[in-house]
Amino acid sequence: MACQSPTFPNSLVEPVSSRVLRWTARGGVVVWTGFWGWFSVASMMGESDGFMHHLEVLGITLGLAVAAWFWRTIGGVLMGVGGLLAAAAFPNRAAFWLLAAPATAIGLLLLLSRIQWPPGTALKADRKEVDQQPAADH
Repeated sequence: MACQSPTFPNSLVEPVSSRVLRWTARGGVVVWTGFWGWFSVASMMGESDGFMHHLEVLGITLGLAVAAWFWRTIGGVLMGVGGLLAAAAFPNRAAFWLLAAPATAIGLLLLLSRIQWPPGTALKADRKEVDQQPAADH
């Protein structure tokens, strides 16, 4: 009897499009968090009176990153809401592009990666995984 790979139900096969969206969002989270982490640490070193404020920003940024990495739906909602609040709080165009737009885009990507795409839209590689499941020996 040949060695067979385990069979998985169709619901466990994640479409390639969802994986691409998820990893694109995670890459954005890493870049966004890295930028704001660097900015907060550099600002703490350069300012004597803003230490606690920048420490709070760093904590919020890291918290959003952890939520976005481990819980896509919660992280997506929090990133999106945080981006919209930042857009309302900072009417400056530069602040919008550095703070609000990336957070909102990451939140949207995270939420889109959670959508269960219709079966007909999965790429051929995903359909092959489902179609090539070994038949049960009886």
